[in-house]
Amino acid sequence: MKEMRERNGRLDLLREIGKKVGSVSRLRELVEQITQMTQHTLKASASSVLLLDETNDELYFDVAEGEAGKALTRIRLSSRSGIAGWVVHHGEPLMVNDVAKDKRFNTQVDEITGFVTRSVICVPLVIQRKTIGVLEVLNKADGSDFNEQDLEILAAVASTAVMAIENTRLQ
Repeated sequence: MKEMRERNGRLDLLREIGKKVGSVSRLRELVEQITQMTQHTLKASASSVLLLDETNDELYFDVAEGEAGKALTRIRLSSRSGIAGWVVHHGEPLMVNDVAKDKRFNTQVDEITGFVTRSVICVPLVIQRKTIGVLEVLNKADGSDFNEQDLEILAAVASTAVMAIENTRLQ
């Protein structure tokens, strides 16, 4: 029964995002809403969208939700380091349920914000075969691990989000 409720909640998320894509004309507002809804549905403590600044070879937080959200919008990271950097350069999603054991994890953001990252799912945002950034969720609020269903739903949300980004850019 619980699994069915969770699956229905995830389907509702995709339906709601589809509606928002058609009704929200401002890109930032749309990305914020997608990030908030995803964080809520996946029961994560934080979520963010990092975009790639190719000129400076950096990732920056375009949208960040959670306790350290505001502080993150001023941070820029090398696109060659960290889990987000790995996802950008490999174009593949990544789920890590114990970041302390993963050598790709960059502690810089946690050190600056005081946030403690335990687990992360990070998926690429790809437009026309080019990765423009990542969508990530951090730490299940109840302390449990992320699972394959969480990864699948985040990947589906990312696909919808990039369509919205592309549509908004074309307007």
